[in-house]
Amino acid sequence: MKDENGAIHKDFFTTGRYGGTGWKNAIWNVSGGPETVVAQNNVVWPDGEWKPFSVSYDPSTGKVTYTQGTGASQTTLQYTYAQGKAFEYITLIAKGSSENGETVLKDIVVNGISLPEQTARSNYVGVRIYLTDAEQTSGITVTGEANLTKGSKPKDEVPGFHVYAMKTHEPETVIPEFSSIAIPVAAIIGLLLFFNHRKHKKRVTY
Repeated sequence: MKDENGAIHKDFFTTGRYGGTGWKNAIWNVSGGPETVVAQNNVVWPDGEWKPFSVSYDPSTGKVTYTQGTGASQTTLQYTYAQGKAFEYITLIAKGSSENGETVLKDIVVNGISLPEQTARSNYVGVRIYLTDAEQTSGITVTGEANLTKGSKPKDEVPGFHVYAMKTHEPETVIPEFSSIAIPVAAIIGLLLFFNHRKHKKRVTY
């Protein structure tokens, strides 16, 4: 998905896809250069099987963690991205076509916000959610379930789905407005004057 100026700003992204010869999960780094696979594994994905997935970014360590599946079949990939970053928006893409296969994403939640189901049977579909820096103080977490079904002619990346973290930046430091600072300071000064006055009265009382 492109922004209002037609540009695509991908910083890192994860994929769950048919990779030409089999199913693959991967984390890709994009910032500062071409798309590069930084972590990847082969997985077993029976046609039509629902699999839970999660993608998270921890700003304190810069670690990106991508998990898929449950129990003994769960797979985990990790990659260390830059620390202390925030992202303007998160985008999920589902890829499908009439010949290559279909992708369905459901129960999608990004930092506690639910997103609509995405079904790609004959096209690519996607959803984008904008996040404020304040909503990312603990990073980002994307969860959901994916269902991939091969068509008669599956090809590289179709069927498949991507989770993009886009437009990385240094998070803004929120400075309280003057009024929110002035009121408590005024209250403290008032208390100090009150106790000082009482102390002075006690000293001069006979």
